[in-house]
Amino acid sequence: MIIRKQVNERMSRTVVHNNTVYLAGIVSDDKTLDIKGQAARVLAIAEERLAQVEVSKHDILRVEIFVKIFIEILQVLIVFGMNGFQKKIHLHELVWKQIWQV
Repeated sequence: MIIRKQVNERMSRTVVHNNTVYLAGIVSDDKTLDIKGQAARVLAIAEERLAQVEVSKHDILRVEIFVKIFIEILQVLIVFGMNGFQKKIHLHELVWKQIWQV
């Protein structure tokens, strides 16, 4: 069975299938925040969506992070690390490509 939450005509923000929860990409809804504030806001949004399907952030297996400017990843990692994600973060290939272009 597939369970969908926050559904619109194009997508579902949360999908549960075979006891696995999938969250659609999340960005901060407050662009006035600095990168650390936006990262904290993204975590809060993720927690809200997970709560809808009775799951906590402690059950997350993998997190992918996309940033525009590589140096910002360090600030994002601080926020995610402080929230228990040290071993769950997967930096997207595009981020690593930016390293080699410097």
